[in-house]
Amino acid sequence: MVILGLNAYHADSAACLIVDGRLVAAAEEERFRRIKHWAGLPTKAIDYCLSEARLNLSQVEHIAINRKPGVNNWRRLGFVVTHWPSPQLLMQKIKNIRSAVSAKETLEKTYRMELKAEVHQVEHHLAHLASAFLVSDFEEAACLSVDGFGDFASTAFGFGLGHKITIDQRIYFPHSLGIFYSALTQYLGFPHYGDEYKVMGLAPYGEPKMIEPLREVVSIQTDGTFRLNLDYFRHHSDNVSYTWEDCTPSVGLLYKSALVDLLGPARAPNEPLEQKHKDLARSIQVTYEKAFFSLLHTLHRQHPCNNLALAGGCAMNSVANGKIYRRTPFTQMYIPAAAGDAGGAIGAAAVVLAELDDSAVFAPAERRRPAEMRPSGATVSPVRAAITDEEPVVVQEEEDDPFAPWETREKLKTERLKAEKGNEEQANGGTGEAGLELVERVVSGSKQGGGDALNPKENRGRRLAGFQSRKHSGSSIGSLSTPKAFGGPMRSTEGELKTETLRAETLKVAVTDAE
Repeated sequence: MVILGLNAYHADSAACLIVDGRLVAAAEEERFRRIKHWAGLPTKAIDYCLSEARLNLSQVEHIAINRKPGVNNWRRLGFVVTHWPSPQLLMQKIKNIRSAVSAKETLEKTYRMELKAEVHQVEHHLAHLASAFLVSDFEEAACLSVDGFGDFASTAFGFGLGHKITIDQRIYFPHSLGIFYSALTQYLGFPHYGDEYKVMGLAPYGEPKMIEPLREVVSIQTDGTFRLNLDYFRHHSDNVSYTWEDCTPSVGLLYKSALVDLLGPARAPNEPLEQKHKDLARSIQVTYEKAFFSLLHTLHRQHPCNNLALAGGCAMNSVANGKIYRRTPFTQMYIPAAAGDAGGAIGAAAVVLAELDDSAVFAPAERRRPAEMRPSGATVSPVRAAITDEEPVVVQEEEDDPFAPWETREKLKTERLKAEKGNEEQANGGTGEAGLELVERVVSGSKQGGGDALNPKENRGRRLAGFQSRKHSGSSIGSLSTPKAFGGPMRSTEGELKTETLRAETLKVAVTDAE
């Protein structure tokens, strides 16, 4: 059975291919197009996955898409009746829904063939949860997806058992932690799609002095969920554009002038970062964490299981993830490397596989390990090897540590150069990582496995030690296949070029600074 999984007509477009229950390949379209967060139909990623399996599109039997436009329609109707959003906003939503529905027809036009494949529309948050639980080692786990929005919901609680995931509760549009973080990211002068990691990286340099006013913006409810104060947001009422001109995603202004009245003048992108901006970034992160951990405690009360499967765009907030063991009752967790919408391609395909052939997916008595969901011949980067090794890894010294012996620093330098050379070879002929770019994870100042990135002074003296197995570390599915051109320059939305040299440097920083 051949299943093509897609995240299409949305940022971080991606494709994956499952053949006879095994993930053969998965790739994000941006790796080929060299445009960050590329949106649209991921034809080049599709071609790559098919070539890895030595198949053509006509041999695909099922197409799984991580959106189900017909779901939650009563909620949509109720919102329209009670809020009367702008006609332009409604038309934009309808256009986006039609794009997802017409994926098969667009594929047939693009490839000039009639496809026999059956199309499966998988609810957005179910795909997120599946991308975590169905590829984990867990026989059972409490499941949480926290995102911006998808299929009119921003958050989903559920429980995974065997090969099935049941969603018990959702938080619906217009309330969203993802929108909260994105709107405040724009307010701090970071306007591009996907800039939230910059706020997370800025937070350690500030103090949480703005928590009180932010309580006016997002509040935690008695049931452990949250609500936005919609007086400060535009996404639910005005025509906030979400476009992908030239396949570069762009989001319109999400906050109202009332937020400026509450917090003061917004920072322009070209203005210098002042201490007040750093303090606000820290306050944003702390406010997010309060709501996030409240969700996790609520989930654990509903499903008192020690295992956690976490996904969704907000699951890429590694600062918060690194505190889960300390702040919640969960003792084991699994977070996909591609926790955002790109990983929804894998999740959607995994859901379809489970529905069509439950014996092929993680039989309860013989659960498949994540290695079975890796592409054949996948290689592991030095950083990934460090955080997924079954045995604890201890880095005794650092290359740039002035207190380390000269011989040790020279040895580490030699090892780094070998790793860089190996990484170049991997970029030219092997497979690479899927998911959030490594350079962005390093900027965040945190690794998912421990440590507190909000305390740089404390972290400066740490060494990488005691990382446990992959399901504890927040990594997943090993190294998912990405293009052979992975090491080349990538054009970001800010016009930056990230070369293989920069990537090699970030590898060094990640190994020496990871917690």
